[in-house]
Amino acid sequence: MKNIRKSIVTPIACLALTFLFLISCEDDGPGSQNTPIKMFTGYPSDSGNYWKYDQLFTFAFDPDTVQVEPDSGFNNIHVSVTGHVMMDTLNTIEFSEYDYSGKYFAKSYFKQHTDGFYIHAYMGGSHAIPTKSNYLYKLGALTFESQEALMESVAGKVSPTMVKDSLFYEDPPVKCWNYPISISTEWVYRENGPIGKMTRKVVGINTVETPAGLFQCYKIKMVYHDTTFANIIYHDYLSEIGLVKRTLEVENVVMMDAEGNEIGVGKSSNITELTQYSVVK
Repeated sequence: MKNIRKSIVTPIACLALTFLFLISCEDDGPGSQNTPIKMFTGYPSDSGNYWKYDQLFTFAFDPDTVQVEPDSGFNNIHVSVTGHVMMDTLNTIEFSEYDYSGKYFAKSYFKQHTDGFYIHAYMGGSHAIPTKSNYLYKLGALTFESQEALMESVAGKVSPTMVKDSLFYEDPPVKCWNYPISISTEWVYRENGPIGKMTRKVVGINTVETPAGLFQCYKIKMVYHDTTFANIIYHDYLSEIGLVKRTLEVENVVMMDAEGNEIGVGKSSNITELTQYSVVK
């Protein structure tokens, strides 16, 4: 097997500027769906595979709302395949995740099935969760203690604070990625998530540039069937080496102080980009 390694040494300040100016190369124009791309038939899950990501959270106030200092956060995340774990009679693939500050650690347990890549259980959520924010965030009737917790819920997961110290089992298991993937492929992600039914749909093929390189990716949209959450724009960019990029925007989010008093209304955003990886092919 060939071991592909890609490393980029870039000052963090430069990476932050990359995020702030949203520098990326995505071909969304006519004909982008005809770009040659390898058929996606399996998420790379060999032991030792790893991916490193930079992740930026921002909150931008609407022009006609009260203005205070914007809330933002920046994480460096390491995800790796750390082995196989038996869960009852099921042999699962363990993915471990931590942020470089050493304050956060999480594990997720997946299984390759003929029709897709399923998550069966997890602990600690799926994104690095830093210390509690100074603000609260409200979306509809739901209130969150940080933008990261808001993004977890938008992704259809139980709040990370509920699973931080215990294992949460998905019943039934959730299909994260469908096999095979092609244009217009759509599948049910959650029937009854925290914010209702969610499906995923392949809406295009894009050339995506991140600090780790240039990738041909399937652009996968999260579809929210509850119209209350129609203001969420969530896209994953998936290539043969795994997740390359994620963009997530949630409008009409109410920011509140620690006592629950409204400060203003705006848009919460998250950009996650691949910076380094090592994948066995």
